[in-house]
Amino acid sequence: MKIMIFGDSGAGKSTFAKKLGAATGIDVLHLDEVMERMGREDKLAIGEFIAKETAKAKWIMDGNAFTKDRHARIAAADLIVVFDINRFNALARHIVRYLKLRTGLQRVATGGHSSKLNLPYYVPYILWQFPGRKKAAIERAKAAGKIIEYVKSRKQAERLVGKLHGESK
Repeated sequence: MKIMIFGDSGAGKSTFAKKLGAATGIDVLHLDEVMERMGREDKLAIGEFIAKETAKAKWIMDGNAFTKDRHARIAAADLIVVFDINRFNALARHIVRYLKLRTGLQRVATGGHSSKLNLPYYVPYILWQFPGRKKAAIERAKAAGKIIEYVKSRKQAERLVGKLHGESK
């Protein structure tokens, strides 16, 4: 099974991917970690890396990275999971995560979350840029006939992990 996970900042994509990987035994690739390691601005190298990873028989990829990879993940995915929350909630969750990381209440989790809060980048990204990118990716997936699951809550995410765990057996 090849599963692409993307969606709003702070919606629970990385946590979901980690739980899904543990439940199914499928390796998880967090694109935020890849971009931190390779340098976020090296779009060509990241795109080539993603294309190579999508050629594998099974994978779970968590992250947006649409400026690095416009088509490979959607084309290769068997299932696309879209985390879809209100963009103002997404911004609030991003700020809360930052505060927890800065105060030591939370450690940097799998998924490459940074303890930096770059508001000049994240405010326009979360509120105005990403909603259009998300919509375009969903439309591309629909046009390709892909199966799409929408997740709007933690409870839905938990149910989907259970469902996919059962299907992976």
